[in-house]
Amino acid sequence: MISWDRCGDSTYVGVLSRYEIEVLRSYADGLVSLLDHHLALFDTTPDGWAWPHPSLHSDVRATAILLAEIGGQEPDWVHSLSAAACLRDVSSRARLMGCALSSTTGVVHLASRAEAEAWLGCIRLVLVIITAVADERGEVCGNACEPTVSWLTEVSAGLSAVLDGTASPTMTIGR
Repeated sequence: MISWDRCGDSTYVGVLSRYEIEVLRSYADGLVSLLDHHLALFDTTPDGWAWPHPSLHSDVRATAILLAEIGGQEPDWVHSLSAAACLRDVSSRARLMGCALSSTTGVVHLASRAEAEAWLGCIRLVLVIITAVADERGEVCGNACEPTVSWLTEVSAGLSAVLDGTASPTMTIGR
């Protein structure tokens, strides 16, 4: 069961199961690992520009993140020039998401609207990655994506409703 509520003007609290917390932690840690791996491969030019390693563009997950964050209409050179800043920003948001996940309880404290929006952005990017790596049957490594996509969508929708003020005093979503 997932429940989101607002406490005061700027604090958001979620109650999830310990299992759900661990799954979200694995997604946040996975994003950080993926992005930090690619960031470590960037070359820095003498004038200070960070230039991506060619492996960045062969990783469909990283490409999906860049397309989602920068946009698909931008030319390749814009993606290349913006990639380092974009990946650092997403990695920072994923770290923030991971820090909000308790290691002892199922309670999530988001201290600000910005932190809640960082959470929503990370969940959106996990969904983007799942879509990018899923095969034509909607599976990744033989596992159906639909249950995970539905659950992440519910987590996101509940938090969005509380952020937007459209939720009842306690928004509860069954899993």
